[in-house]
Amino acid sequence: MERTLRAGIVGCGVAGLAAGMLLGRAGHRVTIIERAAQLAPVGAGLLLQPSGQRALRQMGVLEEVVADAEPIGGIHAFTHRGHTLVELSYRDVDPALSGYGVHRDDLFQVLYRHCHVTGVEFRLGTTVVGSRQSDSEIVAVDDRGDEHGPFDLLIGADGSRSRVRGAAELGASVRELALGAAWFSGECDVVRGYLHQVTRGTRQLIGLLPLGGGRCGLFCALPREGLRAEALCALKREIIELCPQARGLVEQIESEKNLATAKYQLVSLRKWNHGRLICIGDAAHSTTPHLGQGVNLALLDAVAVAKELAQGDGVPAGLQRAAEFRRRQVMWCWRLSNMLGPIFQNEGWMLGLARDVVLPWLPGVPWLGKTMVWTMAGLRTGMFSELEVR
Repeated sequence: MERTLRAGIVGCGVAGLAAGMLLGRAGHRVTIIERAAQLAPVGAGLLLQPSGQRALRQMGVLEEVVADAEPIGGIHAFTHRGHTLVELSYRDVDPALSGYGVHRDDLFQVLYRHCHVTGVEFRLGTTVVGSRQSDSEIVAVDDRGDEHGPFDLLIGADGSRSRVRGAAELGASVRELALGAAWFSGECDVVRGYLHQVTRGTRQLIGLLPLGGGRCGLFCALPREGLRAEALCALKREIIELCPQARGLVEQIESEKNLATAKYQLVSLRKWNHGRLICIGDAAHSTTPHLGQGVNLALLDAVAVAKELAQGDGVPAGLQRAAEFRRRQVMWCWRLSNMLGPIFQNEGWMLGLARDVVLPWLPGVPWLGKTMVWTMAGLRTGMFSELEVR
């Protein structure tokens, strides 16, 4: 009989909630430690790829998550002159495939509800900055020096700016980028059934993602100086000029506080686990959002950790298998995201010019076009390898 484990999870985002739900459902005693004083999702909408759908299906909650979501047939990106930059459709590789535009709060609430049902404990307003472990247990250490635990394992799911990761022997490489983005969601049904994007060079990028139920998510690139209150009106005019379909959403933005903003970080770890500690989600492999894979990768990470621990041959061995397996699965998307980021958003102009000339032709190359769609779907993990879920 599998013994009951004491599992600590740092971070209450998608990765942390998914891991907490799966471990709680397996009968383990789970504690999620979150620095925020109140629980709430961060961001607006997300594109749930077929890869993320596979993870949620294995978790048994896919139908709940997509109940109010918008089926997405693909992506259609335009230049500011109205020319097609790239058009990718899931049905080009499989008529049964589609994405879903999901409001982040819908996913958050489903995962939180299942965590609550399985008896997961939440400790809020606590910032974990490190950990200490022995051969038999591990404790989380907060910024006041207090210890939480002991646990049999600790999962770092505290995002791209993880402090658990930095205090462990994981060989973190973190590259802070000057550029970032803002997100907003509201009522708008002008765009339906696909992700709509418009670019002007590499300094302006607008995205509209329908989220179901008349809702829509707005993504916009931000300049180096970020978003100041006095610049909001100018930003709103710029968005409407570049993407008239966004007018209804933009008019719902009353202040800069309505926008979720973030600067980009590129994170890689030499190894994802150390003994009884493992990092998942953005804490392990944060990228720019231009490939739209972050949440999908996080869900798959959580599934892998739960499944490997269920083998019952010890926590360190299970975590090491999960880390090695997911690292192989993630690196293709991680490298492509880091490549795509600069060609869609940077402070120069040459990459944007080359992109506008070359990118429209690539989907027409039969093998390459299908590879692009499979990668968008999150089902390709290498030039000739496919996603495995475990």
